[in-house]
Amino acid sequence: MSYPVRFTGRMKTNTRTQRSRTVKPAADITVPDFEHLADVASSQVEHQTILEFLRMIPNHKWHPDEISQFGSKVGRMANSMQLAFVPSLHPSLGVIRSFPVPLMQWVYATLANKFGWPMPALALEESSREQRDELRQHEAMMKQLQRTAERAPTDGIAQAVATLLDWMDSEARRLRGDEPPPPPPPLRAI
Repeated sequence: MSYPVRFTGRMKTNTRTQRSRTVKPAADITVPDFEHLADVASSQVEHQTILEFLRMIPNHKWHPDEISQFGSKVGRMANSMQLAFVPSLHPSLGVIRSFPVPLMQWVYATLANKFGWPMPALALEESSREQRDELRQHEAMMKQLQRTAERAPTDGIAQAVATLLDWMDSEARRLRGDEPPPPPPPLRAI
């Protein structure tokens, strides 16, 4: 037994012919932002377990709920950022995961304010990209100041710009990691 099939709609067909688009070749693309990937790939990042990291915090007795909260936050962050963890096998505990220390420092600094945990001097490293950007800005400003010093109308202005250039040069060396941060120039020298 067959039932009659009734077609009520009209079939839509595409009457427009597909036109191929011509793609213009891209201009020279400079990618200065990805220079840091080679440095990051070659450097090694320290990994620790959650308990090893929390034991570094002095003068605080950790409640199991705090450990659980911190550990689950670190695990979720590592998973969402698709960061690898280093597993190790313990005969009685099973698989123990170690996470990157910079990630745990960042998560701890975020949660410490929220839960009132002690905030020791954790070495939260400034990203190398920000340092490079700041160094580029310093070098560009130094070039501009050198041109200004050459065209200075008076000796007083040239001396003030030279003092500022000396300070900026030492600041640029600090950003490169050559020396500790310099004190700002004295106001009387300018």
